[in-house]
Amino acid sequence: MDVADEWGMFGSDDDSGDDDEFSSIAEVQDDANNNSIKMCSYNSNISSLTQAADASALYVTKTWLTEGSGAGLTTKYFGASQSNLKGENDENIINLVSKKMSLRGINVFTLDLDSKEHISISSFKGNQPNYLHYAEQQNFLRIFDACIIVEYDSLLTSSCDVTSNNETKNKWSKKSSKIRRSVVPGGIILFFLLSTVTESSSLVDENDSVQNESSKTAYNEKILQQYGFHPSVWDISNALQIYEINSSQTTKLNVISVRKRGCPVNQISCEWKENRKDWIQYEQGIMEQATVPLSAHERLSASISSSDSIRTLSDPSIQKATHALSTLGFCVIRDLYSPNDVLPLADAACNDLKEAIEILKQENHLDLLHPSITNDDDAIAVSYKELAMREDLRVDLRDGPSIRKKRQQNEQYKDTFHIQTHPSVSKIVTNTFHPTRIAQGRNHPQNQGQKLGDSELYRGNFGLWNFNGLGPDASPPPPTAHPIGFVISMPGCACQAIHADTPHLFENVDTIPPHYVNLFVPSRNGDYNQNEKENIELGGEETFFSEEEKDSDGEFTGNTLIGGTAFIVESHRLSICATLTTEPKNSNFYTNNAETTTDGLGLTTYSKEQREEMYKRIIRPSLCVGDALLFDCRILHFGLANRSKRKDGDVRGWRPLLYANLTTSWFSDPKNWNDRQCLFPE
Repeated sequence: MDVADEWGMFGSDDDSGDDDEFSSIAEVQDDANNNSIKMCSYNSNISSLTQAADASALYVTKTWLTEGSGAGLTTKYFGASQSNLKGENDENIINLVSKKMSLRGINVFTLDLDSKEHISISSFKGNQPNYLHYAEQQNFLRIFDACIIVEYDSLLTSSCDVTSNNETKNKWSKKSSKIRRSVVPGGIILFFLLSTVTESSSLVDENDSVQNESSKTAYNEKILQQYGFHPSVWDISNALQIYEINSSQTTKLNVISVRKRGCPVNQISCEWKENRKDWIQYEQGIMEQATVPLSAHERLSASISSSDSIRTLSDPSIQKATHALSTLGFCVIRDLYSPNDVLPLADAACNDLKEAIEILKQENHLDLLHPSITNDDDAIAVSYKELAMREDLRVDLRDGPSIRKKRQQNEQYKDTFHIQTHPSVSKIVTNTFHPTRIAQGRNHPQNQGQKLGDSELYRGNFGLWNFNGLGPDASPPPPTAHPIGFVISMPGCACQAIHADTPHLFENVDTIPPHYVNLFVPSRNGDYNQNEKENIELGGEETFFSEEEKDSDGEFTGNTLIGGTAFIVESHRLSICATLTTEPKNSNFYTNNAETTTDGLGLTTYSKEQREEMYKRIIRPSLCVGDALLFDCRILHFGLANRSKRKDGDVRGWRPLLYANLTTSWFSDPKNWNDRQCLFPE
């Protein structure tokens, strides 16, 4: 069933049934744009809230349909919290919105938060035991694609400061926090705010459209922050005021839609780089394009459809990831892997590194934890079959006794999948390696001037019949997945020099499909694992978390001291990389020439504009255990510094990053460690 049919089957929002049904998504959008989604004011009784419910339902469904995420409205999950705010016929506003969502086939659940802040949910319509069981298993975290929160009993002054009944606000703040945490990354909160406004509290001049829009944005940002929406977790700068009802000069209802960010950025890293507001907004915008957050349906499907709980992406999600990897040079998939699959491997790698540190200290008199005090300066260039350290306090660990043991255990279970051969990862990388098999349209730049559409060009690859090949019509081969390894960054390691992991194969075309992609899977959240109990057990010692690492809800803000990996967006293209890293031949290319500068990344820039363009393009995704990051190995990137304050050898400050190389079937990485000396006994 296509989108138009799916929408039409749910009928109109009018309970009387007199309105015509929508027959296409275009009509949905026209209705939303012309009638409900615009900023509206009504001098009606505040109890008449049907229009607000209409606007909310239309906004959410329009957003989901136009984005094309998931498999349609019937795969969406909506959470409705409690509220005493009543509308027409004395009906609760929550029920009004829930009915309109349910009419569209959306799965609606009612959230019940008791006096002890315990949460439970029940199906608004019908019985869904699988989902209810799944939600309880997840401790009600990240289970809804959208939720509604109602706040009221506040006074807005002309400066937009909120003065509210503290007891009432504290009572609802914990409940609202649980609702926010129940929304998946990329999900939506519909924020209903009923407030009392003084006569002098007019926010804007109604006749000044520029000031009007600017003031609305500032108003939304301030209100949302005051009610617990952290700007690193929620995209409050792009929050949309979808409805407003004024019943008098003293009472109003605002309905604001705000999205949870797909993936945060680490704003406290790269302390040598200015955190300009426009750069941060650009970086956050790129991350929204690059990130594929799993929907509630994609999360649920894994828990009930397979014994090994492999989360697989929907086709639209795979298409988005493929597009980001091809155009931006990297993509992020949130929560693709279970931490239960990742953490044991990370523990094994850390155990192997601890053993390696002791072996090198005793047999080679080399202290990896204190390379600066080693007598032989050349000794820090460590290179063994299992381990290499080419810079201080950052180790590439490819093998070891504990890692081998984990591999052997996994091989005993036939159903156990390998992280590097995850079916969705393989599909994304295959699509990126072979883009002509994807219908991108005849006008795609790669195929301009060609007689065949790009989805047909592969038919000309006649050489695929050679060497027992199956010919052009055969499915493209999956990528070659190489064994996993770990890059472990220890406290005190600095930012890496900027680099690319592989050269371009040809230099006469700006970019061709990649032949080599890396998979990164973080194995640690922040400093240790964000376990509050662990902090208590430290006995009052120094807190090792960044003060900004969590918001008031306990959500990860991305601002962690242990670092991560940063990318120069689009630098997998020859033209972008050349512009950023070489001296321009045209002296007029940059208007503000400055002295040649080499920064902490080992990068030479030739003007202020060139350096600022490079800094603007630095993207610092901040990931959690189970997230997946894929990047084109031609892109410029660098590891971030680990500024954790943990003491020497305390693994809780280490940052183990699982990686795997994925290549085309014909490519072989010239690097080979198999002929090196073994560090561990065979």
